Parts: sequence; structure tokens; C-alpha cells
Amino acid sequence: MLTLPIETERLRLRKHERRDRDDFVALVTDPRFYEHLNVPERQRSKQGAGEVFDTICASYDTEEPVWGLTVADKTSDAFLGTVALHPIPFGDALEVFYAVVPRRWGEGLATEALRALLQAVPGRAFLALTSPANEASQKVALAAGMTDAGLETPLGGPERHRFERPPIA
Repeated sequence: MLTLPIETERLRLRKHERRDRDDFVALVTDPRFYEHLNVPERQRSKQGAGEVFDTICASYDTEEPVWGLTVADKTSDAFLGTVALHPIPFGDALEVFYAVVPRRWGEGLATEALRALLQAVPGRAFLALTSPANEASQKVALAAGMTDAGLETPLGGPERHRFERPPIA
């Protein structure tokens, strides 16, 4: 489904590598990361976040990989964040997720990474769900070319702001 790496002017989106693990764990366990997310308590721990990372890496060589990717600096290949996509149950869209290390917030890196990910899979519809309070994430979705589809309350879940991008032929 994806041809990797995906490169932009400043970034390289690639499979996670062992050397990214500590930075990934630091990002995922930072309270600013999960403030607006429904991250299970276990995954907020170093051990739980490490298990998520290991599961993603182990899936790459399977028939159904988890497409969690490192957002790396194009020059140094340093970890700057993560993007992910996965199928929505009972639908054709792929849900996207994006996060950048807090020290690099406000630089447009999440928008650049998300835009590149969307362009890499043109024939699919995409969906992003954000907390209604997460204005920064909403701005990223809009700047990356998604449209605001309003608020929804998924079955058994909290209210979410929905952003969509239809397939591009």
C-alpha cells in the first residue's frame, strides 16, 4: 500500500527503526501527547508505549502491517514524531493519526507529514478524528487538505471532531 520512504522538503516518513524506540516512548508517555486522546492507561507507561512500538515494528513484515511511521528530519534522520494510518472497520476510509515532539510544535511539521501521507495513497478516502478541544490538530487536518465534517459521538466514545478527505483519482 505504501512505498517508503516518503520524502518532503524537510521530512522523511519511514518505518520505525530500533533506534527510534526511546524517542517514540518519550513522545507517547508525555502528558501533552495524550491530553486530547483516549490512550489506555497502560500505554501511557514506558513499558506499554514500548510494547506499542514493538507491535508496530513486528507487523511490518506481515500481510496486515500496522502503518505507524517515524517522521524523521530529512537531513539528520532524527525522530521528530509519528504518523499512522489504519482501516476503519466497516468502511473504505483510512484513519490517520499524527503527532510531533512538543519541542517542534508550531513549525508545520505535522501538516507537512500528514499532507505527504495523504498524497502517498491517492485512491483512498481518509478520516481524522480530533478532540473538539484540540485546535492545533484541527488546524493540521485542514492545512493538509482535509475538510471539516463537524462533530460526532462514536458509539461508546467521547465526542470527536471529524475531518475527511475523499479519494483522489
